[in-house]
Amino acid sequence: MAASKEVISLQFGHFSNFVGTHWWNIQESGFDYSSTSPSEINHDILFREGETRLGQTTFTPRLLLVDLKGSLGSLPEHGGLYEADHEEQPEPVWVNQVDVQRKEKFKNNEFLADLANEEKTGQPLPVDKQYKLDEYVDVWSDFHRTRYHPRSINIIKEYERGSETSAFDAFPQGTALWKTDFFEDNFVDSIRRYAEECDNLQGFQVIADAINAFGGLACSATQFLADEYSNKSIFCIPVGHGSYAERLACKETLRIANVALCLQTLATHSSMMAPMSTSRGFWQQDAVPRLLANVEYRAHLPYHTSSLIAATLDGCTLPYRLRNGQGMADLENNLVLSGRKAVAASLNLPFPLEGNLLSTLEEWEGPLLQGMSACCDQENDRVWVQSVSIRGVPVTKLKGPNAPNNSSNPAFTATRVDEMLRYFLQCTSPETKSHVFAAALPCQVGAPFPNIFSPRVSPSGSLLPDDQPNTSGVRTVPMLAGLHSSRSMGAMLESLQGQAAHTHWRNLPQLAEAGLERDDYNESLEQLMQFAECYNEEFEV
Repeated sequence: MAASKEVISLQFGHFSNFVGTHWWNIQESGFDYSSTSPSEINHDILFREGETRLGQTTFTPRLLLVDLKGSLGSLPEHGGLYEADHEEQPEPVWVNQVDVQRKEKFKNNEFLADLANEEKTGQPLPVDKQYKLDEYVDVWSDFHRTRYHPRSINIIKEYERGSETSAFDAFPQGTALWKTDFFEDNFVDSIRRYAEECDNLQGFQVIADAINAFGGLACSATQFLADEYSNKSIFCIPVGHGSYAERLACKETLRIANVALCLQTLATHSSMMAPMSTSRGFWQQDAVPRLLANVEYRAHLPYHTSSLIAATLDGCTLPYRLRNGQGMADLENNLVLSGRKAVAASLNLPFPLEGNLLSTLEEWEGPLLQGMSACCDQENDRVWVQSVSIRGVPVTKLKGPNAPNNSSNPAFTATRVDEMLRYFLQCTSPETKSHVFAAALPCQVGAPFPNIFSPRVSPSGSLLPDDQPNTSGVRTVPMLAGLHSSRSMGAMLESLQGQAAHTHWRNLPQLAEAGLERDDYNESLEQLMQFAECYNEEFEV
């Protein structure tokens, strides 16, 4: 058996960890312990097998995540899985009011209580139970079901979540923090240990908050990876929630500067990057949330917005997670042309399969995918090349029973899902080169994925003719997701650069206080404009 092409995952920031938590929940929900044949998706690419000191086998993400003090809720910093390996601390001989309040504050919600009961009794989570967690999710650990390796969770002790007196909100704060002993020694050592465990490491997947100091920390980590592992792929996903309670102009100008610095640095050191958000401009105060068909999400809840980004990421990364798919380097070689490292992301969730794929595509009107990158839309965009993945359409739903088999039309003679979708894209977008990938397995959106689907969506993800009461929630959905090298990405970068350049340096005291020189800031903006301008050129794919 060929060695798995492993990927090491990094997550920087609280919203990134919201995205990552949904992402890992989706992956783990796709495990099939009963099948006698290998899954289409090779989970060894993202997960590693280990063993506790007591000899118990574990299967945990090959992950390092970073967050601030106060971000873990009830989750212990060592991840909870290896608790037996840690020395038990004696109970205090007295309990004061603070201890009582802390225990009450971190009381498990209904989902975590059921998860704890599953681990204690072996009784699996109820499949049909619909959890209502919207009002009970404060931090990402409030809905996590995946267990982590003890080295996975890294907490920054110098800053605390929600603190105004020690805010971690300026890009250069992150770059400065990377130079401390904790990151230059401990964190880097953890990366190397993961890399040494791999038989055939193909690269790194980096999710990062782009709007604050975590962007600077992630960019420094990306630069380290580019220097230390120059022959490996580095796929970066800068993300933003896009909804902000504080309506202050100074906060918005700082977000704009942070995102500009982050994207410019990632464009320099990553192999490819795909900014993702449910907002049309996630750095802006009044950015408009995207409207998604058959999805009713609450744009002010990170628990909701991060779930859609995680589903997008699940589809976009399918090519290098399939057992017989491409590698990260192949995906990047297909999409990154003439230095255009920034690609737009898109989603169609749930994909409204009407009977079979052929009839659904024949009757389709409008764009097939909806944008999940700021300022980027599929309609009327110039897309040079794209990677599109489809999940949840088995070959048995390829064509109807009355479709002719001897027609000269390739749509009727197609024998694979990816083959038919590729032909559809060639017909509807003849100027775009399309790489298509397919998995029969649908996307897993059962608990604790939020209840964001319209009443027309059935538990298996199909569309019903009318609204129906659904007491068990949606568990799986067919989906489409894509990455696109397009002109609109250049327009987005140019718009961001213009907004950042319009802000006077005196209105960005946080950058100067954190050690960034004005000349260095202006040089970064000039490089961002040069990067954006390369999207204005036309060329043949």
